[in-house]
Amino acid sequence: MEKPASKRLSPSATARGVMAFCLTSMLAACAGTGEKQSTSSSFDFPVDAALTKFYSTDAIYGATAIYDEDKYGLTLKVTPLPDEALPTIAPAPLRTTRQIASLSMDGSGPFSLPAGKVYYSISPFTLWAEKDDIGEEGATIDIFSRRTGAPTTAKVGQSGHLATGPYSYFVDDILILSQQTISWSLEPDTNETAWLCVNTDATDEEGPFSEADCVRINRSAAVSGYKARFNNSEGTITYQ
Repeated sequence: MEKPASKRLSPSATARGVMAFCLTSMLAACAGTGEKQSTSSSFDFPVDAALTKFYSTDAIYGATAIYDEDKYGLTLKVTPLPDEALPTIAPAPLRTTRQIASLSMDGSGPFSLPAGKVYYSISPFTLWAEKDDIGEEGATIDIFSRRTGAPTTAKVGQSGHLATGPYSYFVDDILILSQQTISWSLEPDTNETAWLCVNTDATDEEGPFSEADCVRINRSAAVSGYKARFNNSEGTITYQ
């Protein structure tokens, strides 16, 4: 799966960074990585509380993909930061968290991707903006023009809107503005747990792509496992 190096980090890991890693690692069959079998639950799960816990708790999550007996790793580090005022868009200081994804291949690495800062509020959990540290070009902040608070509960199979707004990236040191939509969804796992996913759909100079960053939750909003899924016109990569 051939993709150029990423300059993006959305609310968690970066799709194009993972795809670029597949290229540099000579993992020609990344797209063949599959997900584990699951069971659908009929219970209600606490979407709002679980999203708040995921973004506000200092934690490190890991997931792997295996191909031809080689192991490839994706790690996501979540670090809550002090509240920050953005008076032009929010009436009160917003909560913030930094997320850094890193990649490894059979003991090589880890190779860190650019850090991203997420701005959000709670009660209900609402995304306001994201700021990407993109190295030499500096940093950009994308302010979401349309926001929807997370629901208190939902069932497996349900989904909903979280935020819509600009998606900025650089091509040859030129800032390009596109659009992205972020949503939540509940995917099956076991009878007592579900995968709560934050899904990003956007378009860059290579065309449409999507990213799903998921955490395993239970009915008490406890957050445990992590998986990530990245898709573009060339295929899908899944780490779990």
